[in-house]
Amino acid sequence: ARGRALGALSLIRDESAPRYTEVDLDLASELARRAASAVDNAILYREAERRGDATRALAHVDDGVVLVDQDGVVVSVNPAAARILAVDASEVVGETAIGAIGAWSEIDDNAKPERGQTRGPVTLPLVLVDGTERWVSVSGVDFGDGVVYALRDVTEERLLERTRSDFVATASHELRTPLAAVLGAVKTL
Repeated sequence: ARGRALGALSLIRDESAPRYTEVDLDLASELARRAASAVDNAILYREAERRGDATRALAHVDDGVVLVDQDGVVVSVNPAAARILAVDASEVVGETAIGAIGAWSEIDDNAKPERGQTRGPVTLPLVLVDGTERWVSVSGVDFGDGVVYALRDVTEERLLERTRSDFVATASHELRTPLAAVLGAVKTL
């Protein structure tokens, strides 16, 4: 099937049976072609089902996944990646990532792995098409036929960290001010 051997067909006859003719050989060859086609279809179906299961699973993952081929063309975008990057997945699939996803050049410059390598996670500030800024943790894995990027929106964590840092700085300053006055009064006494 499709230029490759998937098995062998053996024909056996009893000594008392007549010899095989060209018609018998043609029938056996056609039978072998059909059997090979059925086996090949089963293999292709199993592979399609496996890929379909993987695609369905990625649709429910909260982290974004973007698959880009060797030429930089977007092959797949799961719903989480579309949400994180503020794009419509149906509009970017089949387009070059840099042309279709506004913030992609930042990801390409900082998170694209070398051939056969893994890179990341790298946390990047991305300015999206709608003008909003989002902090995204990006990892990239080159698998030979392209790159799989895993995206995680860390904007809220970054905001919480900044708020915590501001609180600690403010509390530290406010505690030092009264303590300085108390220390000054003790030294004066």
